[in-house]
Amino acid sequence: MFSTHCSVYVRALVCAAGLGLAAPGSVLAQQVAAPGIAGEQSWDGSWVSLGQPDDALLNGEAWVRPLHFAAFRADMQTLTRELRRAPLEFTREAVEAPVLFAVPMPDGGYQAFEVVESPIMEPGLQRKYPDVRTYVGQGIDDPAATVRLDVTPQGFHAQVLSPNGRVMVDPLNRGDRTHYASYYAEDTERKHDWQCEGAIGDLHHDHEHGGGFSSRSGETLKTYRLANAATGEYTSFHGGTRAAGQAAIVTAVNRVTGIYEVEVAARLVLVANNDQLVFTNSGSDPYSNNNGGAMLSQNINTCNSIIGSANYDIGHVFSTGGGGVAYLGVVCTNNKAGGVTGLPSPQGDAFYVDYVAHEMGHQFGANHCFNSSTSSCGGNRSGSHAYEPGSASTIMGYAGICGSDNIQNRSDAYFGSDSYNAIRSFISGGSGNNCDQQTNTGNNGPTVSAGPNRSIPIGTPFTLTATGNDPDGDTLTYCWEERDRGPTATLNSPDDGQIPLNRSYTGTISPSRTVPRLSTILANQTDRKDRLPEVGRTYEWRVTARDNRAGGGGVQFDEVVLTVVGSAGPFVATQPSGGETWDGQGTVTWDVANTTAAPISATQVNILLSIDNGQTFPIVLAANTPNDGSEFVTVPNNVTSNQARIRVEASNNIFFDINPDSFTIVASPPLFVTLPDGPVVSMPQGQATDFAVEIQDGSESVVPGTERLYTSYDGGAFVSSPLVDDGGGMYTATLPAASCDDSPRFYIEALGDEGGLVRLPEDAPTGYFQAQVGELTVLSSEDFESPSGWIVDAGASDGNWEVGVPVGSGFGDPDSDADGSGNAYVTGNASFQDIDGGTTILVSPFLNLADGGAIGYSYWMSGFPGIDIGPGDGLFVDVATDQFGADFQEVRAYTDPETAWRTDTLVAGGDFALSSTVKVRFRAVDTGGDDTVEAALDAFTISEFSCEDGCIADFNNDGNVNTQDVLSFLNAWNAGDGSADVNGDGNVNTQDVLLFLNLWNAGC
Repeated sequence: MFSTHCSVYVRALVCAAGLGLAAPGSVLAQQVAAPGIAGEQSWDGSWVSLGQPDDALLNGEAWVRPLHFAAFRADMQTLTRELRRAPLEFTREAVEAPVLFAVPMPDGGYQAFEVVESPIMEPGLQRKYPDVRTYVGQGIDDPAATVRLDVTPQGFHAQVLSPNGRVMVDPLNRGDRTHYASYYAEDTERKHDWQCEGAIGDLHHDHEHGGGFSSRSGETLKTYRLANAATGEYTSFHGGTRAAGQAAIVTAVNRVTGIYEVEVAARLVLVANNDQLVFTNSGSDPYSNNNGGAMLSQNINTCNSIIGSANYDIGHVFSTGGGGVAYLGVVCTNNKAGGVTGLPSPQGDAFYVDYVAHEMGHQFGANHCFNSSTSSCGGNRSGSHAYEPGSASTIMGYAGICGSDNIQNRSDAYFGSDSYNAIRSFISGGSGNNCDQQTNTGNNGPTVSAGPNRSIPIGTPFTLTATGNDPDGDTLTYCWEERDRGPTATLNSPDDGQIPLNRSYTGTISPSRTVPRLSTILANQTDRKDRLPEVGRTYEWRVTARDNRAGGGGVQFDEVVLTVVGSAGPFVATQPSGGETWDGQGTVTWDVANTTAAPISATQVNILLSIDNGQTFPIVLAANTPNDGSEFVTVPNNVTSNQARIRVEASNNIFFDINPDSFTIVASPPLFVTLPDGPVVSMPQGQATDFAVEIQDGSESVVPGTERLYTSYDGGAFVSSPLVDDGGGMYTATLPAASCDDSPRFYIEALGDEGGLVRLPEDAPTGYFQAQVGELTVLSSEDFESPSGWIVDAGASDGNWEVGVPVGSGFGDPDSDADGSGNAYVTGNASFQDIDGGTTILVSPFLNLADGGAIGYSYWMSGFPGIDIGPGDGLFVDVATDQFGADFQEVRAYTDPETAWRTDTLVAGGDFALSSTVKVRFRAVDTGGDDTVEAALDAFTISEFSCEDGCIADFNNDGNVNTQDVLSFLNAWNAGDGSADVNGDGNVNTQDVLLFLNLWNAGC
């Protein structure tokens, strides 16, 4: 019978084939051995790398066959001799002269550890088995790594705990003490999901999270005497003799205690007569090997009878059946031997961590931490401790046996936040504080701060960053974990504002955690195991700092509360969207999404550049710039990349976003020369015309005085004139007055201080800007009262273009037309209707602008009041000039909403090429989201340029009639220039001279 004061926790049984360990004699076709460098020997002579092991070795009776591993040959005599030199822990020699030992690694190389002897057998048991030794070590190459080693008649075994991955070293084949595999624990493969379950009724736990619990640990190592029994079946699996069974128990316990020491500063030491609990005959042992529930009481009775209740603190039994089962919080109590772990293949990482460490965790007071109720998680969830989504991934989870809710196939070898609380509380102030032996480790635990509480928007990536310190200079690792509980949920359940959303990850030396992981953000994916909040909620996080000190780790934690604001977000970086090319400058856009408003109040952002596809963002393009959704930025000199990404982050907060895909940055030009208002496309006859020029430094600085305007009138040579420096990189250029017969051509030129000559346009003087002389005169107009030839492409799901009287529905659309005629083309003209789900297109009939001219129109583009227009949405104008009217090029983009009609003009020969087959296309776009887009078009006109010649006597058009005009005329007449054909008879002759002189004499 079970005590009514204890709880029983059942661990589902997983077959031997599910452990990632090949059955004896099998060879996995998928296995890959790391080649390493064949013949490379470790510095201490203990190891030689085998490179690719031969088939004969791989066809042996397998003990481990990970998917990926490196093979080594051990010189056991040298290895044993080296380790026997290791001083005993907690001695002066251990501090001053630890042994430097080489541990083979999965990449085929070696890592150095300072190793001391660390017995996990009481002296009486150690004397019986002098050929069984255990050691502990601290990493030299990786200071955050710890190692637990053992040497037994079954060979050498090692477990490395590191933020860079958990490494195992085990014999390749059963009984082979010479050849070994070094592999990452994650490379063991689960082959099947077969389960054998033992159903045990729920009982009440008997521990309390009592006084004395501190968030900090490590100064004191708490040692517990372990009575670990073995059924006859277990002993048979490991060789059949008592010595073989005892050696296998040492390997298992050495790995488990290696975890407990680093995690909770607790150690397990096998009692002096533990071998008397190792049974060799399954027919006569006191255990029901395949019944975990029955073995609970059997083990309590056996341990008490053979060891004596006063002579051990915790008891456990290993078997080959019965799964995992344990009473909760029973160390140091009458039911302290209430723990069972049994698998058909009782060895390897899954047995040691997923089962033994898990079941002993129950005995030390830790409950299940998963929030799933799927598959084996069903019926075993503990609601008050369910801090991890899905199956969970830490020791007290059910990794790999919860079906579609599996986080991963193996438990990571550390305790989650709730498990740490439970165990430390139990061994510090609960029953677990009543029987341990305490040792001063000499270790001073770390300090850590999670930072201030924050308010963040929904659906937006963020980075949590801690600050920590270790007084001993130990290398700290940081583990950030969510601390929320809610109702049971699957990984696909919607965020209800309570359930845990984010899985736990093994700690790293970086104090930061980004949610979701950077790889997920860069791929524009969603990870249901590590997702962003979808609703407003309170979002609690803890950071745990570990100093990873071998033999008794120091741990400290701190917590922070994030308030997720449901009315803000997602904060999204939209441009560049990917595929663009910047020549050293570009525009970054993002959706502010109400993040400037309280309580977030992120009024400024930083804009950072990555040139390695988002792995790092070392280049600051803008710091503390207004959070207004757009910024024109300049890339520093000589920075180029075809894998550029942009990160926009709140300056005073933790949230950010990264643009959707990579783009290209080419080398910055020496100078950036632009025309802020565009080039002059038309100018009045007889009047000089000013326009603005901006010249900014690129990879060079502009040489003062080299800023020039070059002009050519009526086909003549280009003549230069200086720009007027207005300061701040702004200049004024002046086109001289032109006559109707002129065709003003022009370009800008400036010189950098390292010799870089920059012209605008870039191909000048072959290429140039050209202005038309005269004034626009309307030739035809369309008021859309009876439109002809206009075509609507109804590509949106709602709110497509239609002609009619605007009704002004209140969604930001116009309530009247622009020209007063009544009709206009509008989108979503019905009440409470706007564009939804796509693009609606309005296309003009063919227009003839082969001789120049311009297109004018009135347009409306707005959104619902108070709501930003989303990225990619708005009104866009395209022009096609090919004979089919099909090759459209964008010439205007209206994305800033205004509740008013506006006008614009497109000039032939400037905005688009001269053509007799011109078509204009108006695209109104609303791709989705919560915004609205309303567009309208009216007063569409075609105009030509008309020019009336001025006074001929003022030949040089300077406004004065004087001898300069005569000289200018004679020069033109002498050259045979057509401008000297005053009488217009097609000939330049003396008749033109006489007529000009008469006109000149008469004046203007």
